[in-house]
Amino acid sequence: MRRTAGAVLALGLVAGLMVPAALAGTKIYEGTVGDSNGVVHFTVHTRHGNSKLSRFQFDQLDLACSQGIAHIQGNFPDTVKLKNGNFKLSNDPPHGAYTEVATGKVAGKQASGTLQVSGDFEPGSLDDCDSGIVHWTASR
Repeated sequence: MRRTAGAVLALGLVAGLMVPAALAGTKIYEGTVGDSNGVVHFTVHTRHGNSKLSRFQFDQLDLACSQGIAHIQGNFPDTVKLKNGNFKLSNDPPHGAYTEVATGKVAGKQASGTLQVSGDFEPGSLDDCDSGIVHWTASR
């Protein structure tokens, strides 16, 4: 009888250890940015109750430049921890020609936030550009 009770207890402990592992994982979010055909895409990795966001990418973001409207794509190479579901990413290229800032909140299967890109991208053809603050939404 003791062996059976011990085996049941051992199985219960192993099963209990497996539950957090089942909750861990990678979730991919996709959605839209702005009023155009823009898209946003990123990944959230959760392990031991801690979540990190990585691979934040956007495409077809409208920029108002001195030469007219341009559509750009970009990404944030950094991985950041989510703090209460919130995050902030920023890119400043080495020469400081432009900046990209993304903020957001991930809550379960939904996420939303803002994106702003501004600066000079291609001197002479994409100067003095600004997306303004653009809202994005995504889900998994």
